[in-house]
Amino acid sequence: MLLSEIYQYIIAHIQDGAYTLSGKELFVPCPECGNESHFSINLTNGKYNCFKCPVGGKLAPEIVKHRLEWQRLVRNLPTGDFLNSKLTGKIILPENSFIIYNVLYLNSLTSKKKHIQNSLSLCEKAFKYCIKRKLTKEQIRDYRVYVCPMDPRVYFPYWDDHGEIVYYMGRKMMGDQDTLKTKDAENAEKPLFGRHVKVHRDTVVLVEGAFDHFVTPISYAIMGSSISVYQMLLLKEDGVKRVFVLGDPDASATIVNTTKKLRDFRITAFPVFIHMDGDPSDLGRKRMEMITKELLSKDRTVYQPIHISTVCV
Repeated sequence: MLLSEIYQYIIAHIQDGAYTLSGKELFVPCPECGNESHFSINLTNGKYNCFKCPVGGKLAPEIVKHRLEWQRLVRNLPTGDFLNSKLTGKIILPENSFIIYNVLYLNSLTSKKKHIQNSLSLCEKAFKYCIKRKLTKEQIRDYRVYVCPMDPRVYFPYWDDHGEIVYYMGRKMMGDQDTLKTKDAENAEKPLFGRHVKVHRDTVVLVEGAFDHFVTPISYAIMGSSISVYQMLLLKEDGVKRVFVLGDPDASATIVNTTKKLRDFRITAFPVFIHMDGDPSDLGRKRMEMITKELLSKDRTVYQPIHISTVCV
């Protein structure tokens, strides 16, 4: 059976209630041998397998393709085990978290909040840190950047089409050396960071980290050194036809590997090497706008590396 057929087969059984649930494992009759107790689908990673016949694989591509349908059906299952899964999980912010912009500009702190002055001071420090890292006031607002008391990090959430947070990245802005510099949400699929605020069509610039994204037009951050199948499927879903994979020469392996993966996935991609000291975020918004404008100014059809010297921008 095709993967799409197996997906539809499983969906039909969920809709009919013809399944058994045990923790994160969903059991339905095997589509090949018909055994009713040995075919299961893991709701966390999408893997399916029959212990009586050779049927097995992973539904992740189909789940991502039909993610809204999958999320709606799985959320209605009588269990909470799947809530922290990579494909359907949502993350609840701590009750004592503060969205920086709301505190500083919308006066969201009330008398019911404890330690108001300390929280206000923390939000002010986080705001200054974000500005220093070249975020704009509007980005701090639109990305709903938040902090938590007694935590030295500033957090950047990512929410799905329903507005539910499914990923976050925390970056240390102060604290001792024992505190990890970066903290990612556990058991969460890394997204195309930035897509939750604005979806880009046709052309996208891919960068490595969130701070690179904040200064680079029409960009997403892959939040690491390797692009995932999930992220490439999102690009396909949005109709992206051309991708510039951008970074400094020190990240050449990441740039080349990401470009190759995209081309193998039938997405036109160009490796872009910016000759500079530091990351794209170090160049600042104005230079990155000029670099992006240069990339878009030419009709590129030959798959050759693009080298840009910051002396020229």
